[in-house]
Amino acid sequence: MRVIDASVAAKWFLAELDRELALDLLRENIPMIAPALVKSEVSGAIIRAWRKGNITSERALEAILEWEKLLAQEIIVCIPQDELYDLAVKMAFETRHALHDCFYLAAGRRFKVEVITAEPTLQKRGRSAGERVILLAEFGPGYVG
Repeated sequence: MRVIDASVAAKWFLAELDRELALDLLRENIPMIAPALVKSEVSGAIIRAWRKGNITSERALEAILEWEKLLAQEIIVCIPQDELYDLAVKMAFETRHALHDCFYLAAGRRFKVEVITAEPTLQKRGRSAGERVILLAEFGPGYVG
């Protein structure tokens, strides 16, 4: 099992750097979890791409529907935020990092699994707190977690 953060899941729908690595994670048969806020964060990333003119409104709506379908199929199992809140707050102080990102770290700690992110700052700060945080760019053929 792995925690997948929104910076990785958004790449499933957007043409971004390391998209193929993110898609490889989706194709693996390893269970994925995330705090429930992942739903709005990925949808928000898709809407942001549309607002910036990187994708059409049609593609944005299609991508959000694809995302919602993946969630309904429990490709990623969402953990209620209330179950992670106290630990996320504690980790925000430990890491001096944004609370919303610390929900992903809290899920990793609670379930004793690695967190996959595309955000170097989250990786650095998560690792400073002793968490197993893997940068998506480090993933690929031959990766051993």
